[in-house]
Amino acid sequence: MSPDFPTPRPRASCLILLLCALPALAAARGAASRAEADAWIARSRTPDRILLDADAITARNRRLLAEDASMHDLRALPPTMPGNEVRAMVMRRSVWPRRALYGSDARALGAASRERLQTQLALARIPDEVHARFGLVVRRADLRTFPDARPVFHRPGERLIDRFQESALFPGTLVRILHESLNGDWLFVMAPDYAAWVRADRIAAAAAAEVFAYVERQPALIVTGSRVLTDSGIALDMGTRVPLSTDRPDGGYVIDLPTRDPEGRLRLRSARLPNGSDVARAPLPFTERTLLTQAFKFLGEPYGWGHSFDARDCSGFVADVHAAFGLRMPRNTGDQAASPAFTRIAPPTNATARQAMLAALEPGDLLYLPGHVMMVIGQRAGETWVIHDTPEVRLARPGGGIDKRPGGVVVTPLQALRFEDGRAYVDAIRRIVRLRR
Repeated sequence: MSPDFPTPRPRASCLILLLCALPALAAARGAASRAEADAWIARSRTPDRILLDADAITARNRRLLAEDASMHDLRALPPTMPGNEVRAMVMRRSVWPRRALYGSDARALGAASRERLQTQLALARIPDEVHARFGLVVRRADLRTFPDARPVFHRPGERLIDRFQESALFPGTLVRILHESLNGDWLFVMAPDYAAWVRADRIAAAAAAEVFAYVERQPALIVTGSRVLTDSGIALDMGTRVPLSTDRPDGGYVIDLPTRDPEGRLRLRSARLPNGSDVARAPLPFTERTLLTQAFKFLGEPYGWGHSFDARDCSGFVADVHAAFGLRMPRNTGDQAASPAFTRIAPPTNATARQAMLAALEPGDLLYLPGHVMMVIGQRAGETWVIHDTPEVRLARPGGGIDKRPGGVVVTPLQALRFEDGRAYVDAIRRIVRLRR
């Protein structure tokens, strides 16, 4: 193992204490989030009006797959892909940053680390024609820039933003397997909304007919809680869809989940969700009431860049909330803001006109600025309020100065938000996306 990449040391005792405290913390957070969501729902003039019906959502999803280059319609792809296209896809993802990088021990990464990771790309092994192989995700799986799990940072001593963490895939997600690393421990996969490296032991391979049958099977359950746990400890995040096998007499459910056999092939196994699990038998109706309710279920969750720390970041938060309604979204903020499938509004540059537009925003409107997205939850005392997932909160004090607060999923007044250099968020908004008729 390279000295550039230290092996993280597990903190077993801390983990045990954290796991023991999680149920009580989750219950307290849930009660607080429901109360705050209800307060904002009460301010809505039309909380139960359907913003998009099921047919409109289906049409929007089809348009997204057809017109948005960041999305992948895995069923529509040809059975083979030219090797040079796969090679180009890997090279576009696995780009070494220009800025200096540091390991978890705060030591700068040298040329040896770069060469080692680039060797693992095994670009010369990509054949002229890459035949379709498919699989299902068996456990929450990190998507990485390079085929390596060790974190890297832009500053020595940093711990929050791992620059090689791209995103994460949830159990049951369909992927197309395009390539593998030199050591065989990693696969380069194409998911519906992303393409990157994932640990091979997180994917169960199967024939196309088998994996498509799984993801389209009825009846099914949609996870509507921020997270639910099976009796075997598998975590299922909001928006995850799982085939329903049977209802249990006690009010719980038996579902089918993908697992790997010793050869890495797909084997479906039954798992149980207990009575009271926050799930639904169909996507939720898309209204302001349900949208705010779903968003506030994440209130207080820590920030997780690229879905790290079993959490999510700003664009992941927005995408996971909308997944509960069956509404697909691109993974990253830039792609979400630019998607041709969504109604996009450019805010006026004039300050007075911009403030007037902000005052007219409705719950669920999405505000995009460079590298960040926020969801409008309503207007109060002449200010626009938002819920968003952020590493840190900086709010301007009325009398001058900045208040710094911990990040995560938070509710804040928009007009008071500031960047590290003191600029106002309001002035940096580049796009407003409206996901309603």
